[in-house]
Amino acid sequence: MGVCYSSFVTEDTHAIGIETLSKYQNRGVGTHLAALVAEDILTNGFTPYWDCSLDNEASRKLALRLGFQQIHQYKCSAFSI
Repeated sequence: MGVCYSSFVTEDTHAIGIETLSKYQNRGVGTHLAALVAEDILTNGFTPYWDCSLDNEASRKLALRLGFQQIHQYKCSAFSI
C-alpha cells in the first residue's frame, strides 16, 4: 500500500517521507500513515518536518491536512551528470 518514514534526521527534527502505490492513492492511506509517523515523532520529543516540491500538489495538500504550515520556500536547481 505505502510507506512513511523519517527521510532525514537532525538533532531534533525528523523529515517525513512518504510513498503510496498509485492504486491506493486518494483513499486516505497516505494521510493515515503520515499521521502515525508524525504522532510517533512528536511522542518521542522530536519536531516533524514536511518538505515537498512546489509541483507536488498531493504532498502539499496532505501536509496541510495534517496541520503543517508553510514556513519558507526555496529554489532548487538540477543538472544532468
